[in-house]
Amino acid sequence: MNEYSREIIALWEGLLQKFPHDSLNQYSSLNETTKQWFTSIGVPLQNEVLINFYGLDIVQEQLLLDESFFIIGDDFGTKIAISNNENEIYSIDITGELPKRFINSGIKELMKFLGVYIKHLPQLQEVDDDEVEVLLSTLKKAFLDVDPKAMEDEDSWWRVILEQHEIGLM
Repeated sequence: MNEYSREIIALWEGLLQKFPHDSLNQYSSLNETTKQWFTSIGVPLQNEVLINFYGLDIVQEQLLLDESFFIIGDDFGTKIAISNNENEIYSIDITGELPKRFINSGIKELMKFLGVYIKHLPQLQEVDDDEVEVLLSTLKKAFLDVDPKAMEDEDSWWRVILEQHEIGLM
């Protein structure tokens, strides 16, 4: 197990639910890296920061926007889903009112971003308007180091989250 995985496990100590390997066999479009993450590390089921991850009894493959996705949770408004083509993570509004937003290049990157975000969340909630830009700049740099693609599009999920902090909506 690498340091990256140990950090994630430490962050959500006792809250990670691993999926039995055979439970993911029916999802042939998930790549082995994604399956390995779910079976060896898992996802935090009691995480209430940004994403509500689903347990094994709720995850499902679903056709959304004419594409097949593996639904792993929600952000209290849209579905959080893994693309069955590229295993990238997206936010999808099933009502079609909001655009499909790229979140991360994979489950590992998503978990690392959440870790970085949670680490900085107390500061984000306490800083004044003058300091928020400096802190958001630090977060953006950390995010770019992990998954540059997540920060490329100004309408990406993480860019919207950071923008909401910048204008005081979070």
